Amino acid sequence: MATITSLSPETLAQILSYIPRDHDNLMVRLARIRDGGPIKPVSELPPYATVCKTWQWHIEQRTFRKINLPSSELEYFSKLLTGHRRAALKEVKYHVVLPEYDDAACAVVETAEDKNVNNMAFTTAVAELFRLVKGWEEEDEKELSEKGSSAREGLVPLSLEMSQIYSPSDAKKRNIGLLKEQRMAVERGERSDLFEGRHCDSWLRLGPLDGIPELRRVTKYVVSPSYPRPVEAESIARLANKFPALEKLDLQIMERSEDFEVRRKDRHGTYEHLSFALLILVFLSTFLFMGGW
Repeated sequence: MATITSLSPETLAQILSYIPRDHDNLMVRLARIRDGGPIKPVSELPPYATVCKTWQWHIEQRTFRKINLPSSELEYFSKLLTGHRRAALKEVKYHVVLPEYDDAACAVVETAEDKNVNNMAFTTAVAELFRLVKGWEEEDEKELSEKGSSAREGLVPLSLEMSQIYSPSDAKKRNIGLLKEQRMAVERGERSDLFEGRHCDSWLRLGPLDGIPELRRVTKYVVSPSYPRPVEAESIARLANKFPALEKLDLQIMERSEDFEVRRKDRHGTYEHLSFALLILVFLSTFLFMGGW
């Protein structure tokens, strides 16, 4: 009689594929949100990794295939993702977490100093991620070289998406119940708060990228509409030049709602910085550009 340990890897993988990666029960998710829990579905997989070593390996192949990674957890993530877990990683959705601000700051628009602090935090978060992935590349290339394989053949392709940039103090990141109370307090005149209006005119900008390494493992670069903080298009484009093995580029770019001359300069700067990435794509693979331009 077959037991858990006697099943072939293919059979076990097929059985475990029926375990949902995330909890998709809408009513349970809404109840969790109402009680102040996370909006995103909670993974169902981790408990099954404790059954035995064989199950752990299969479960971790799915658990670590796609990662939603806040920059505030980068150090923890770097310690967690080792060995076969790192080899399983195929897609990273990176969330840049900006500094928090106090209640008094909620009532005023961001100052030039606030914007500068956020730009520095944005640049640091990007640089730290790139250096981490570059370290992995160097370790993998050394291992491949020792086996007589080339990096081009052996490096596991990685999709990188810049999907969210926010401060935990932003209105859209506050507890839903607390936010409702705060909006009611504003209506009663008991609280001063601009909510999303505090940063509606703040566009994040990357600093110099000279010290940020190129990543040969990244073959797909995606930027979805920033939530809730927008990024200048030129900064988005500059990062594309850091991926020499790029095969797919998917950019959804927002324009600053200013006069025509400002938009014209933004577009020119963006296309100028995209030129190198586009040349790579012409020779290597597919170019997908999604946007309102």
